[in-house]
Amino acid sequence: MDKRGIAKISCIFLLVVLFIGLVMGAIGNPGGGIESSYSLGEKIKGFVNISLESKNTNSKFEDSFGNSISLIDVLKKRSYNYSCNPANCESGYTTSGNEESQKTVPISGDKFIGLKLNGANLHVSSASLGFSSNAGSSCNSQLSLDVLDDGKINWENPKYTNDACGSELKSSCYNTFSEWASIDNNELYCEQINLPKAPAFELKTKLKYSGSSFNNGDIKAFIWNNGGFIAECNLTQPTSSGSDVSCNAAYSNKDAGNSYVCIKKESSAASGYQLNYRTTGSFCGAPGVPSSSTQHVADYNIIASAKKYDTLGSFNLDEQNYSKQNDGDSLTQGLDIYITENYNRDCSSGCVIPIKLSGVSQDLTVNNINLEYTSDGAPGGASKNTIFEVSKSPATVSSGFLKIDLSDLSFRVPNQQGEKTFTLNLDGVKIIESKINITGERKLQILQIYPRIIAVAQPTTFMVFTESDANNTNIEYKWNFGDNTGDKTSTSNKVSHTYSSLGNYSVSVKAIEKGQEIDSKTFIVDAISPKEAINETIADYKKRLELLTNQANNLSALYQPALRELIDLQEVNSELSSIETEYRQLIARGDTSDSEYVTLMKTLADFNMPISIQNRQVTIIPFINNPENIELQEIKDLFFDEDYIEGYDEEYKSALLSWDFNNIDVTIEHKILSVYFTNSVEDIISEFKIKIDPKSSLGYDGYLVIKEDSSNLVFNENYDKEEKFGLTGIKVSLDNSQNIVFAVKGGVDVFELPMYISPPLKELSIDTSTDVSEPKGFGWGKFIFGMFMLLIITLVIYIFLQEWYKHNYEVHLFKNKHDLYNLMNFIQNARRQGLSDDDIKKKLKGTKWSGEQITYAMNRLDGKRVGMWEIPIFKFWQKRKMEREIIKNAQPRRVI
Repeated sequence: MDKRGIAKISCIFLLVVLFIGLVMGAIGNPGGGIESSYSLGEKIKGFVNISLESKNTNSKFEDSFGNSISLIDVLKKRSYNYSCNPANCESGYTTSGNEESQKTVPISGDKFIGLKLNGANLHVSSASLGFSSNAGSSCNSQLSLDVLDDGKINWENPKYTNDACGSELKSSCYNTFSEWASIDNNELYCEQINLPKAPAFELKTKLKYSGSSFNNGDIKAFIWNNGGFIAECNLTQPTSSGSDVSCNAAYSNKDAGNSYVCIKKESSAASGYQLNYRTTGSFCGAPGVPSSSTQHVADYNIIASAKKYDTLGSFNLDEQNYSKQNDGDSLTQGLDIYITENYNRDCSSGCVIPIKLSGVSQDLTVNNINLEYTSDGAPGGASKNTIFEVSKSPATVSSGFLKIDLSDLSFRVPNQQGEKTFTLNLDGVKIIESKINITGERKLQILQIYPRIIAVAQPTTFMVFTESDANNTNIEYKWNFGDNTGDKTSTSNKVSHTYSSLGNYSVSVKAIEKGQEIDSKTFIVDAISPKEAINETIADYKKRLELLTNQANNLSALYQPALRELIDLQEVNSELSSIETEYRQLIARGDTSDSEYVTLMKTLADFNMPISIQNRQVTIIPFINNPENIELQEIKDLFFDEDYIEGYDEEYKSALLSWDFNNIDVTIEHKILSVYFTNSVEDIISEFKIKIDPKSSLGYDGYLVIKEDSSNLVFNENYDKEEKFGLTGIKVSLDNSQNIVFAVKGGVDVFELPMYISPPLKELSIDTSTDVSEPKGFGWGKFIFGMFMLLIITLVIYIFLQEWYKHNYEVHLFKNKHDLYNLMNFIQNARRQGLSDDDIKKKLKGTKWSGEQITYAMNRLDGKRVGMWEIPIFKFWQKRKMEREIIKNAQPRRVI
């Protein structure tokens, strides 16, 4: 083979490699790479390579668009290989000052002390500390101890005086009580009351007693919180006519919040007790043992009073006192677990056990310190009797080179088109900088999932809600329900799942487009018993009904009739009340089986509850008259002053299109307003806002002709309308800007409603001596270009690459094929007016269409190359399909 032949083959081979490289993607900079093209609000995609050395875990990734996230939050999203000090990546502690066996610490706010231990393979055997404070009595807690600084208060002053602090504590339903009910043996009567932080409470109620014998403990009061009874006391004897009775419950409440105060008569007590209560109005009480699903069916005359904290004085934090205030937990065991989780039992370089001190202004002395432990160096045991003041510092993280996926940062580009500079910093130090281009429509974003409270062991349909103005065509969703059942994929926004166990689960949802993740979010779902799920779901539905009612009331009065055709809010409320009544009857029976609750839960699940009113679709596009829609006779029929020269229809249309381009700019803002139900979505109305901007004052009115009967249209104001033969005409001023707003019932696409704008026909200049030639069709000879030498060598590979690239490129530009054919139809109509391609591009670029989409549609329409050079094996069928789709999308369609 001669040198020229070898050179040709080499060039051809180079071209093939180049084409493959273009299709498959380029290799980025080893230090990082950022994708350059984005839709509005899309997540930043790419990667950076970084290594870390003793970097603070709270270091911030920040970008030039105002996004930020902590370093440790990013590292926890994947199985990146890194190590922290301390090992759990939480805050660390540094000792300061002298180590002393007795230390006085001035407190006003928060302070930290700590014990520092040394030794390998260290195990804590026992622990106790003594404290002494000069703080006096107070209605506020003088001191809180948070051992290990984990956010949980482990000790608070349990001593109290008989003085009351603040006013009496009553339920939010508290009112006058005039009824009396007999108290049954061992039956609890409970009222929900918000209890503040306090060392103890006086519990009070009003009772009658008609008996003669009374023993201390015959009738008791209780406090119920966090799933159990936490304090009790014996009430005093009531009188026969009714009197207030009370007792003090020694319960150090460390967290303010709702609790239940209950009373109960012991089975050994005599009969004749009555409780003051009511059964009308709003309720905050119920009989029986409280739970998270308690239905309030009555209101009892039960109140409480908070007691005053006594002086602190001296006290010990030891096993006994710690256990009393921490539900039986062990102080020693807690410290030992801390050493394991934070230091892996390796205290060769020192382990600090922190204690957070919080309180009012006081001097606190720490003494009598005794922490016993074993280690490799002291297998027989050692003790620590000294303490430091310590300061809190962030944990540090170290690693080799990590390839950080920027999607883990969840940073999004702005909702503004154009070229931007993206800069990523870590603690103010620039990591990477790159130019990016933001074009096209908004990418889908996940907002919420529903429901979030579900019944265990029952199939549940979950729905994901997304941005209403995003294109969700060709999107699939990947669900992980956090119960080790693997991923589920759905091609719609719904999926069914059944939880087999009670508990809280993290549900992650990913939106996937062409195999690429475009958004993801994680939500907490609570799987509870059917009995509790019914109660929680009814409560949730009531809130949503209230929200929906507000949304409906704020809806334009013109759209209210269309909404009422879809939902009757009174009927929804009635159905919900009926289900709630059935649920209360099951509760009141006391012997209801689980299967009966399951049956009612299924009824509730089948109830297609409306939950929101929102825009399903929003579109803003330029409007150009479609010559296929223009009918001169329609203008004459609607507007009596109009007439035209017969036989010159095409000349009039051509003149009208030219007038349109030279004199007005028109934009359509279109939205579909919908009701979202638990099991479906229904469209209320489709609103069209036609904005007409004359380029200069024209001195006459024009006409907007809508090919729809006015009885099917809703206008937001009284326009100058004409109606005839199923047409609606509106006179519009052409001296200044004017907005015409109207709506059609149901979901109507922006291209589905045929309409056009015309000046008075006499304003059109018609050349009666010139024939208007029909637009010529496009040949397909331009498609074939000479790549036969390349095809001889790479025929099989190239055909595959050609079709793969063309398909994926088109799907990349047009998620919905309907958009492509609408755009091509628009371009074809504009060309028929005589608009140049530059003019068409100028009109389109002001809306959602990107330059790349416009060029593709024009090339596709002209039969030009849209990607790689083509072997036109399928060209004939593709051209036929394109022509059919354009014709189909161009046809006027009636809406109703």
